[in-house]
Amino acid sequence: MTTYAVMSEVLDAATIVQVVVDDAALGDWTPEPGTSFQQRTGTVTVRLADVLKGRITEPVGTSVTIDVVLRRTGGTRLGDVEGVWSHVPTDPGARLVAFCDAGTRTLGPALSEQHCQRLIVSGPVLADLRLAIGLQRRSPTADRLLAEAERQRAAGGAVFARYVWVAAREAVRASLERFDRLIRVAEDPATRVEAQETYLVSAYEEITFTRAYPAEHRARLARAMLASTLDPRLGELRSTLLGVYVPNLIATAGPGPLTADDVFGAEPAPGPGRAGAVAGPAAGAAPAGAAGPAAAPDLRDALRAELDDPRDPATTSAVLRAWLDGSDPTDGEG
Repeated sequence: MTTYAVMSEVLDAATIVQVVVDDAALGDWTPEPGTSFQQRTGTVTVRLADVLKGRITEPVGTSVTIDVVLRRTGGTRLGDVEGVWSHVPTDPGARLVAFCDAGTRTLGPALSEQHCQRLIVSGPVLADLRLAIGLQRRSPTADRLLAEAERQRAAGGAVFARYVWVAAREAVRASLERFDRLIRVAEDPATRVEAQETYLVSAYEEITFTRAYPAEHRARLARAMLASTLDPRLGELRSTLLGVYVPNLIATAGPGPLTADDVFGAEPAPGPGRAGAVAGPAAGAAPAGAAGPAAAPDLRDALRAELDDPRDPATTSAVLRAWLDGSDPTDGEG
């Protein structure tokens, strides 16, 4: 059985609720015995604002008071510490989303450290969550998932993209045509930036972690990542793509290295599945000029020009520049 690296909070949580902090009664920060951390104990009173997934026995509007322990490093900034309540604001009015396990349907226990898997601020993620949960409720087939990824490319964010990737990954691993269809969404400039990054990084993490994907998938992902480095909207991710992800994909993520010809010549063969996936706007066809398999020769030339351009330090890689001309990427910077 394959162990995967990428998880979806929407699929993992049995219950997802939104709550509003009404009050907090917390003590002072004190040293935590036996550790280098500080802790703060007390209670937080929250009101149930919405049940996004699963069931809670209490009605919306119910308030409960929870015993909490907040932990932090020795400084004034919260660090990478345990405890779901350690990473969220507890000021009155703060809106939070809780991802809980199946151990209870009662609000108070669901928000405890025992049953709450993750707690985040709701504002930036609420619409994305509703989109993913709404799709999950329809029990979509793999092809329906891909169609929704295409249709919602401008609306879906990182939570939606993680849900699509995890729910569809067995299907895209088994089919280069389906993998190509999803990667076309990832490299489409019309897709939200956070979803683009999530699709690309999720595919990378599972290809390199599981080594269960065919070489053609590796090549297709490498081409999409290289195309994405030409998009300035991706910011710092461009340097990571060129400096880490693509070199790993072409050199070490499979049974053998990939040449530039492997990557830029790895267009999936036309067939009924692919034609149905990309034929026409209703099916999510790539917009004119989008970087994809059909644009591979032009992409190679565009990458050469970008890598040779000293005005953009984010897209500098002597290794990949030599690789484009046929050198082995494992030979080093020479």
